[in-house]
Amino acid sequence: MTDERIPYLTVGERAELHGITFSEELELERTQPWVRHWSARFAAGAERLRTWLAGGRPAADRAALCVVGDRTIVDAVRAVVAKLPEPVAHFVVGNAVIFCAGVDSIAWTGQSMPVLPHEAARPIVITTTDHGACAHEVGHLWQLRGLPANARLTAEKLARLEDAGRAIAAEEGKVDEKLDQMMLIERAADAAASAWLGYRVDSTSGLLGEARRRRELIAIQRAAEPDEEE
Repeated sequence: MTDERIPYLTVGERAELHGITFSEELELERTQPWVRHWSARFAAGAERLRTWLAGGRPAADRAALCVVGDRTIVDAVRAVVAKLPEPVAHFVVGNAVIFCAGVDSIAWTGQSMPVLPHEAARPIVITTTDHGACAHEVGHLWQLRGLPANARLTAEKLARLEDAGRAIAAEEGKVDEKLDQMMLIERAADAAASAWLGYRVDSTSGLLGEARRRRELIAIQRAAEPDEEE
């Protein structure tokens, strides 16, 4: 998967972006060829890889992954994390809590929560054993930068913030641009998942892609509707 809006970089340019020498970049790409792909540097991706490199390339303690819920899905998640490149696995273990439900049960109550990486750990919700879907969500975690202020917002306030952005897009006549940006973000997560798993993960073309775009368009239209309480 490619995208013409993400510029191609030479080996030297990638080395500069990652803060390492040309020869170090060649060795990095030999052992981890996924870093050559545009999805590796999409949004915050390059910054996260650069941080991992500058930090001495720490190994991921995959056993410390914070994941709870349906055993079947938990096992699938751990299988995906086992396949992730070291930089990505290290970031996931240190920055995410993964909740799994929908296969063994539609809901569950745990005995206790595992130790969170830190209080601002970002949640990932998985409702399937599909490895591609799991890796796609990890792609979002790797690529997208959560705003510190948003970590303190409730789910309801976050939803209102998202709807406000949709309403502004509708008001400014930028619905198509917002839909295109949403699809680019989803394609980038698919592309990263494909590179990590070694087979194509595609949730943005064909009927799946049309369904994604249609759901977001409906959300934009609803957000743009006048508030009945006003």
